[in-house]
Amino acid sequence: MDGPTLRILPEGDPKDAETAANRLRRLKAELKAAALDEVHVLESAMDHLVEVATDVLRAGEAFPPGVLEHCRNLVEEVSATRKSIGLLMQRAN
Repeated sequence: MDGPTLRILPEGDPKDAETAANRLRRLKAELKAAALDEVHVLESAMDHLVEVATDVLRAGEAFPPGVLEHCRNLVEEVSATRKSIGLLMQRAN
């Protein structure tokens, strides 16, 4: 099937056009920055969860024993996970 070929060229000066390699590098950098932002949001949420669970533990007798046990576990597990994520992010940079 030989027929006409449609070729789409970017508008503007070809000297100003972004190369595919440069575009890929730029997109990868944007993706990495967006992922870093999301990790910061996650870390903040984890910090807040630990803070709230710690406040519940301080109130002690106001909460049933099962709630206190879960809060104790949350503080330990989330703190450990938060630390692990921090270390992973350090290694990634």
